[in-house]
Amino acid sequence: MKVKRRFFWLAQRHHYTWFARLNSDNYELGSGKRVIAKHGVLGSQYLITVPSHMKNEQR
Repeated sequence: MKVKRRFFWLAQRHHYTWFARLNSDNYELGSGKRVIAKHGVLGSQYLITVPSHMKNEQR
């Protein structure tokens, strides 16, 4: 589940053109919160903690 959530988060963050064709509802992402980076910031859409320096960074 962590890998799937990280994939969606990174694809959205990097504004890949093919990301618009994906629907996260079609994939089993599990439930509950997941820790990717300890002491990170919780991303509200995919419920994973990401490093705090990457939370607001736009590409």
